[in-house]
Amino acid sequence: MSAKKVRGRRSFVLVFGEGREKHDQDAICAIASTIQARVCVSSQVPTFTARGKPLTLARNANPAKQQKLLAKINQICEAWTRGDVTAVIMHHDSDTPDPRLENRTALLRILQEEGLPQPVAAVPVVDIECWWQSFPDELKRVSVRWRNLAIPGGRTDTGHHGKSQLKAITRQAGQEYDEADSLKVAGYIAERIDSDGPTAPGGKNASWDRFVADVAAIRQ
Repeated sequence: MSAKKVRGRRSFVLVFGEGREKHDQDAICAIASTIQARVCVSSQVPTFTARGKPLTLARNANPAKQQKLLAKINQICEAWTRGDVTAVIMHHDSDTPDPRLENRTALLRILQEEGLPQPVAAVPVVDIECWWQSFPDELKRVSVRWRNLAIPGGRTDTGHHGKSQLKAITRQAGQEYDEADSLKVAGYIAERIDSDGPTAPGGKNASWDRFVADVAAIRQ
């Protein structure tokens, strides 16, 4: 069980996730904090912080390994001394089309059963690069060479290879996408959310809409 919240202390949302680096976790922090800022009724928005080495809670993960990772997350929450842990976000790409968002449902259940505070399962379909392609104008701002990217229209959650597709498109433009670009893309998306709201202007992606709703529902 996570530590009890102490009234009057600063609130934090801890973000965990997958990947070799923390790029995607940092990107989710940037976006989620902006979403919260638009809906927060109090004067203080929780501080979103990417934590530690990437941790993966895949739907088909070994139960023993899964429990060990959950215990580690709980330990981090319990030992957090900078304020109260208001919520926990876990990022894990679905890696396959998932029209019913079953991977999100399964991951959320795992987090809830562990008793983590206001858990949010951030499960991009098919991967976080599909979310980026739902924001074509923001994606094009990352590099001068990307200004004329030919990003396919239509839904972004029905294919199988969001990252490889984005790499191929940007490679043709003269600068191949790298995971480190996630934070830049997220920064531009956060600017758009701040001014125009979180609705994706490009291809529809149900997992993005679900993520926005879940983050907006976090309460201090």
